[in-house]
Amino acid sequence: MLDNPSTAAFWVLCRVLYNPELLATIREECEEAFVRNKPVAPSDIPARLECCPILKSTFEETMRLHSGTHVFRHISEDTEIGPYRLRKGSNILIPYNRIQVSKTHWGPDAEEFKHRRFLDNPGLANSRYFRPFGDGTHQCGGKIMAPQLVMYFVAIVVCRYDVGIPGGIEKCPFPRVDIPKGRATVPMPVAGDVPHVTITPRKRED
Repeated sequence: MLDNPSTAAFWVLCRVLYNPELLATIREECEEAFVRNKPVAPSDIPARLECCPILKSTFEETMRLHSGTHVFRHISEDTEIGPYRLRKGSNILIPYNRIQVSKTHWGPDAEEFKHRRFLDNPGLANSRYFRPFGDGTHQCGGKIMAPQLVMYFVAIVVCRYDVGIPGGIEKCPFPRVDIPKGRATVPMPVAGDVPHVTITPRKRED
């Protein structure tokens, strides 16, 4: 599970890289929050990230589509949910990834990436249909720190480097999720889909 932040960062960077307009917008707000307001102490990072609403919304939308495919739970006592009775001693599998693309809640574009979804409707982040870090007593302990770590890493990349795909994104389809591996954590991409990229330090004017 320790590779979750790096895998989440991969998906966020892919979403940004495959949308040049989004990349430009996130780069501008990250430069305003970090580059033009130096120095940045570690304690300042959470507050500076709050000045990057597009980046935050992009992270949340990415996690909605690329968080764990499922989670297991053990039934400790008989429980009734609607017409269903869950028997004590049973094991259940909760398909969080299906909940997070429910068209009933998210609308007809539920399976599409919309980077403004959480920006236009901030309440979605607290929806019971959005559980990228699990729920209940077994909720991931990194719920607060992991998003900050991933977003700050993405901010560093977009501010310091120009990242491109040789031949353009048109020749390299967006990576698919490796569903057959059935990870309960942030899913990996299909190995053959990972794009080769060029990374060049950006030239900055003093």
